Amino acid sequence: MLTGGLSEYFVDNRESLGARNGCGLLSRIAEKFGFSNITYFFVSGRAVPDSDGTLMTTYAKEWQHHYFSRNYEEIDPIVLTGMNKFLPIDWSKIPKVKKNTRRFFGEAKEFGISDQGVTIPVRGASGETALVSLNADLAPMDWSRYLRHGVSDFTYFAYLLHREALRKMAQPARRTRTHLTRREKEVLQWAALGKTSWETSRILSLSERTVEFYLSNALAKLGAATKAQAVSKAIHQGHIIADAFVQSAIIPPASPR
Repeated sequence: MLTGGLSEYFVDNRESLGARNGCGLLSRIAEKFGFSNITYFFVSGRAVPDSDGTLMTTYAKEWQHHYFSRNYEEIDPIVLTGMNKFLPIDWSKIPKVKKNTRRFFGEAKEFGISDQGVTIPVRGASGETALVSLNADLAPMDWSRYLRHGVSDFTYFAYLLHREALRKMAQPARRTRTHLTRREKEVLQWAALGKTSWETSRILSLSERTVEFYLSNALAKLGAATKAQAVSKAIHQGHIIADAFVQSAIIPPASPR
């Protein structure tokens, strides 16, 4: 693995970072510097008022589907820790006392994801929060050495990546309306009403797995990192109705007795 030069390489190639999808550049960086995966997750902030969260990641689609279909963003110890810390977080140092934490890392390993990684929380001047994660398939001793030598470079890279992503997101662009299928809109509408995948499956006479499949597709199409963000974007694009009383419009009233 290369040591040093990550930030410099990014500066030289930052223009190829897409406004909504920088996975190509992140994949090239991962390959060049020996990382298994790189993820950028812009959570929220006043700097980009219309953004409901932006996710750029090199993780395989299979892991992304597994992750979001099980709502792991709600229990992910890396995200939860990163949202409350300011310094780089070594994944291998995260306590694995809780059952959910052990299950999360265990299932990640089943998808070939090592727990040798680091997440750098980024706090912007406008109050925004982003998380930049890098992980590598290295032995613990090798990872510890690599992280020790490269953490300053990784941290600077995280801030450069965030600054460039923020600049791209803030650029005026033609708003495009994502194409969603009827079923994808339906499961998002029920999610907007607070229904779980199981409840939605009963309402639509589908299997729970099929509902999760439609949700996963909708998240991918909308570029959303969580179900809540997908719902927000679907409302913004006019796919579903943002009305607390929308339930009365799609559920026939009960017949008077």
